[in-house]
Amino acid sequence: MATGVPDAGWSADDRLEGETLLGAADLAGTLHTDAAGLLERLDAEERAAPAVEVDAVVTALRVARMVLDLESFARQVR
Repeated sequence: MATGVPDAGWSADDRLEGETLLGAADLAGTLHTDAAGLLERLDAEERAAPAVEVDAVVTALRVARMVLDLESFARQVR
C-alpha cells in the first residue's frame, strides 16, 4: 500500500467478487467497441455536435475498462 492503492485493489474494500469485476470489464469493453463504432460513423457523416458527446462516452468506457481490468488483475494475483 506504499502508493495509496490497496494491495488487493480498491474493490477489495467493497468485497466485490473477482468474477463480477471480469464481467463488468467485458461489458465495458463491449460498450466501448459499440460506442467507438458510433463515433466513427458520426465523424464520417460530419456530425460534429453528436460526435463530441459520444466521444466523452467512449473515453469514459475506455477508462472504466482499464480500471476494471487492473482491479481484476490485482484481485487474481492474491
